[in-house]
Amino acid sequence: MFDRLFARRGRPAPAFRHIDELTAPLGDLPQGAGYTAIDRHRDFQAVFRSTPAGRRVLAQILERCRVCRRSFVPGDGFETARREGMRDAGLWLVGILAEDPGGPAGRPRSAEADAPDAAESAAAPGAGDRP
Repeated sequence: MFDRLFARRGRPAPAFRHIDELTAPLGDLPQGAGYTAIDRHRDFQAVFRSTPAGRRVLAQILERCRVCRRSFVPGDGFETARREGMRDAGLWLVGILAEDPGGPAGRPRSAEADAPDAAESAAAPGAGDRP
């Protein structure tokens, strides 16, 4: 399967023959409720910001995702959608790296800190009009 896919793109086939070979080591990683936003933030910081190699890889990913470029292609909605999907993945990565999942000293923020301000809610058009 991968041989044909990569041959069409003029690239050598990867060392693995099936996607399960690539993803098998991921099965042992913590996921679900035990893996918090703070854990994710720390993991991403450690991978992408702690070494020059990590920063280079991050720069390559963001360049490939076209984070700092326009995604609109006049007259080609499919290409625009494809580029916007790539850009969305890059922005997700930037968001994780930029977020502050905990308050001071890494303590989780309270729900009140994430809730919109009462003045913002009242000022929003149509706020309170719907049940």
